[in-house]
Order: sequence, then C-alpha cells, then structure tokens
Amino acid sequence: MTNDEKVNILLVDDHPENLLALEAILENLGQNLVRANSGEEALKCLLDRDFAVILLDVQMPGMDGFETAELIRLRPKNQQTPIIFLTAFHKNEEFMFKGYAVGAVDYMIKPFPAEVLKSKVSVFINIFKANAQLKQQKSLVESTNLELQNEIKKHRKTTKLLEIKQGEFEAIFESIPDAVIFTDLNLKIIRCNPAFTTLFGYESTEAINQDYQIICKDRKISLTTVLNNIDNLKNYEMVYFRKNGEKFIGDTINTLVKDAEGNTIGLLGIIRDITSRKRAEEEIAILNHQKSLILQSAGEGIYGVNSAGKTTFINPVAAKMLGYEPSELIGQPMHNLLHHSKADGSPYPLEECPIYKSLKDGTIHHINNEVFWRKNGFSFPVEYVSTPIEEQGEIVGAVITFKDITERQAIEQIKNEFIAVVSHELRTPLTAIHAALNLLSTGLVDANSEKGRRAIAIAEENSDRLVRIVNDILDLERLQSGKMGLSKQPCNAADLMVKAINSMQEMANSAKVNLSVSPQSIVLNADSDRILQVLTNLLSNAIKFSPAGATVWLTVELQGDRNQKSAVGAGFTDNLTTKTDNLTKPAPVSEPESAVGAGFTNKLTTKTDNLTKPAPAVLFEVKDRGRGIPAEKLDTIFERFHQVDASDSRKQGGTGLGLAICRSIVQQHGGEIWVESLLGEGSNFYFTLPLTPNP
Repeated sequence: MTNDEKVNILLVDDHPENLLALEAILENLGQNLVRANSGEEALKCLLDRDFAVILLDVQMPGMDGFETAELIRLRPKNQQTPIIFLTAFHKNEEFMFKGYAVGAVDYMIKPFPAEVLKSKVSVFINIFKANAQLKQQKSLVESTNLELQNEIKKHRKTTKLLEIKQGEFEAIFESIPDAVIFTDLNLKIIRCNPAFTTLFGYESTEAINQDYQIICKDRKISLTTVLNNIDNLKNYEMVYFRKNGEKFIGDTINTLVKDAEGNTIGLLGIIRDITSRKRAEEEIAILNHQKSLILQSAGEGIYGVNSAGKTTFINPVAAKMLGYEPSELIGQPMHNLLHHSKADGSPYPLEECPIYKSLKDGTIHHINNEVFWRKNGFSFPVEYVSTPIEEQGEIVGAVITFKDITERQAIEQIKNEFIAVVSHELRTPLTAIHAALNLLSTGLVDANSEKGRRAIAIAEENSDRLVRIVNDILDLERLQSGKMGLSKQPCNAADLMVKAINSMQEMANSAKVNLSVSPQSIVLNADSDRILQVLTNLLSNAIKFSPAGATVWLTVELQGDRNQKSAVGAGFTDNLTTKTDNLTKPAPVSEPESAVGAGFTNKLTTKTDNLTKPAPAVLFEVKDRGRGIPAEKLDTIFERFHQVDASDSRKQGGTGLGLAICRSIVQQHGGEIWVESLLGEGSNFYFTLPLTPNP
C-alpha cells in the first residue's frame, strides 16, 4: 500500500448528525469514511473490508460501544484495529477504564477539539499504512532480493543504500513469524530464519547445506518438479517432519528467486504450522456430522429458532409431522405457521406463547396440553419442551423438541373408559349381593321364606356373574398381553363343535331354542380349549338373543368351499344328518326339554365320512335369527364392554367381554373374526383358523 492509497475509517454512531459532524472533521484527510448507525451494522462492515481506525460512540441503543468493541476484538483479524471511543455521557474514570479494558486505544469526551481528533486519526492512518506495507513483505522478500541484486549489478552507487535495504530485508526475515528458507538450484538450504528453528527444531547451522528433504522426509521434491508445477506449488498444504520426528501440517508458499537478468537462482519457501487449525476444522466437521446424525435419527421433532422466532434448523421428523419439506420452514416465523391458534381455534397471541417466553426471559417450558397446526390446516396434540440458547449471557434463540401425543391420548381415553366400565360392571353385581345379604343379615327377610330363598338366589346369581366378569377380564388381559400361551395340538373341528353344542344344550333348552350343528372332520392345529371357548361364547350370545322356538346353527367348511354351498336359513331340514366316517363317534347332543319351532329337529344325529382334504383355512359360522345388530354397532361389537344394548348386561347377565375374548383367541391363532347382520333378521358370526398341512 502506498501513501496515496485511501484507507477505510469506520464511524459508528446512532445519531446521523454526529456522523455528519465527524465526516466534516475528517473529510480533508482524503480517506474513505464509512458510516455505521449501530454496533450490529459496524460488525457487518468489518466482514468485507479492513479499517485503519474505528471511531465508536459509547451510548447506543441495543448493542452499546463497549459490547461492540468486545465483539470486534473477538475477531482475530480485528484484534489490533485501533478503536477510539467518543462519548458525551460516560465521562468518569470507571467508563474510561472499561473502554481501555475492552481494547480501546483512546477515550475522548465530547466536545473535543476537531484538530486533536484529526491528528490522532492521522497517526493511525499512517500506522495502518505502515502495517499494510509490512503485510506485503512476503512478496517484498523476493522483490527486495532482486532489487538488491539489480542495485549491486547495475548501479553499485552507494553502499549506504544497500545497507538500508539489506537491513529492511533482515528485519523482515528475522521477525516474520512463519518459517522462511532459501535454497539453491539443488534445493540445498542456504538460509533460514529463527522461526524455522522454532518450527522444525533445527538450528540454522544444522540446516544450512542440508537438502530440503530433511523436513519432508519421504516426499521427493526436485527443483525441476517445482519449476514444472510452480502454479500448483505456489500455495499448498503438506505434511512436514520436525527434528524429533513429529509430524505437522504446513501451509506452504513457494516463490522462485531470480537474479537481475531474470534467471532462476533458487527457491524461497514460507511455511506456517496449521495443524491446530486443521484439527479444529476436523473437530468442527465431526461435531456438525454428529449434530446432523442426531437430528436425522431423533424420533422426536426438533427445530431451532433465532431470537426473532425464525427457524434456523429443523429435523426431518419435525417437518414430516408438520407436513412441510424442511427447506420450506427455514427462515420462517414458526409461531405464525404452527402455533397461531389454540385447540379450540381461537387465536394464540405471541406474548402468551411459552416458546416466545423462552426467548424473552430465558426460561425452560415443558408443555403437554397444546396443539400444533399442520400445513393442511389440521391440528394435532403435542408435548413439547422449549429451551433457550444463550451465548455470552445473551439469549440468541431456542431449541424446541416435540412429539405427537395423539396415540397417547387415545390410549389414556381407552384406559379411563375401561376403568369406568369395569367399575360399573363390578359395582352392579356387588350392589345386588350386598342388598340380598343385608336383607338376610338384618332379619328383614327369613332365609327359609320364599323371599329369603329368592334373595339367596339373587346373591348366588350375581356372585356367579361377578366371577365371570373377573375371569373374563383376567382372560382378556392375559390373552392381549401374551401371558396366556396357547397349547396348540392337532384337534378335530367336528369334536370341538359337538362338545360346544353339548355344553350349551342346557342353556338352549331353558331358552327353548333349538341347536343345529353340521360338523365336518377337519384337522386343526389349535388350542382346543380356547377354540371351544370361542364356540361356546358365540353360541351363548346367539341363544341369549334368539326368541323362543328359534334355531341357532353351527357350521364349518373349508374356506374355498363356501361359495359352492347353498345358503343356510329357512331351508334347513327337520332332521339334520352329517357324515364323519373313520372317526370316533362324537358324544350325543342332549335333547331339549320340549320340542319347539315347527320343522326344526330337537335331536342331532351324526355319521362318519372320510377325512376332508385340508385347505388354507377353515371357516366356522354361528348363525341365529334373533334381533340382529344395528349397522352402527358392527364396528365396535368386538370391543371391550361393548354391547348392542346397555340393558343387555342386566337382562342377559353378560359382561360385554365375550366377543373381545373371542377376537383375541382367534387372532392369536392367526385367524380372523367378523359379523354380518341385518337388524330384525339375525346375525352371522364367522371366524377362520389356519389348517395344519398334510404331512
């Protein structure tokens, strides 16, 4: 830099009139005067240019002069930039000391003589230019050497001038912090500076006349290689070796040394140890990679906002839950996008938002009763934590982690409903038992009287009902939790069907309902007790909800044969016969107490047939002609405590768990269960079981 070149002077003041005044004082210095209205703007100016001196106002809104100076000094490039504080308010020594403490070279109280300020600025302009000239000394090493040779060769005018130039060169050579070496055409070291000794551990006497190879070991370098690749070797990084064998990474600048005629006479190398910088870069890259992995693999939504509430980063899970691409959300005000309204649709003021409070007061907020809004306009319940980010005591943003708790809330609702229903179902029989026993214990009713016997019967019936409820609940929980293992063994569908009919015959007789069974000999690999439980549950329900004189049918078929059979219903024969040859004859079905329902048989007869060939699955069907199930109940009939009519448990003594148990047993066998029903016409319950393949 020459004395004629202009330098930059940074003027920082939040009052335009003060900036005008400073420009008026300094304009005749003929330099570039750069304005900044705040500390933040001043920091931005420092990013793209160098300044000879900074005139900095102390009293400014937002970031004051002291804070600005501290941040300026944090940048290695600006640690030596002169700062002169200008103030009309902070006049006492405490503020002056504080100014010097943060790196100021002067502290001037307004008003001050314009010439004094101009003189001080002029000094720093000269210093800046001198420093700029020093920075150019790397290139001047070569030019100075050539200039010296040219002076000696062409002019040899004065030894004085040579001594001056040589002195300048020596000062630069000796004081430059980077290692500097000169080699001859054979790449033998002919000179090195003190920084070379510090960096490599060789004394200059040890290094001189040694090959350049002593510092790069197994890497072979020749001057021919350098000459042919000088454009690539002017500035590069390579591994060097110290005298003790220790490796380090060096940033290298090579320059050819030429004589007055332009002939290459050697090589100038400048080497700087950048190992720490490279290690720091690697650590930063690793940290960034780890951060990226964490964000990519986290199961929760994570995003960050700056102090203005705008998104600085967001992980894919968060973007997916919100229905956006991550790129759509970067730089956007998140409150306006996902937190603008409450669950009821009413506006959510920014001032009430916990995330906003984290940014303002630095508090951590854990919220579990709010909603976020997706891109499609629908909301979903969330649990989130808002944590502020602080840098040097200042809140610069916040990190928000959140999760969709829709499923959790649904589970909690199911749990609450289950507890409420169970409590009600247990309380009902207990109340009846308590009332009956109270009548007997207080003597209000004689145990041997008709009323007493009725009270005992009520207590006994409700005790049985209570036991059934508890057993059904325990069975269902063990089935659904997997704690009730299945004991699968080969069994015959015909045997299971006949046993189910036999066990339900007494109930059917009491209800004056006929049972019709069409067993087929199909081998299953199943837990026979559990499948029997499914059949009896379905038959029990069919009997309960069938009118007197009606018939309940139990059939089985290979699933592939279903479409080949005729519909079962009014066409059932009066005397049903099924063939089951080559099998032990099933136990007989009990005869109902009275024959009811014209055209229906009260007695089941069975015959034997050859074993049916196995198919992928077998289909069981329990059909009745009872009252049927409303269409809106079909989707919930297999849920816990769900019944077609709330009065069913009182009238029929059911627990509302039978079908839920059936579903769990069938599903654990790998099968399916469903119902088809028309209101007023009856219901058909079906379930399938996989078949055991032939050996």
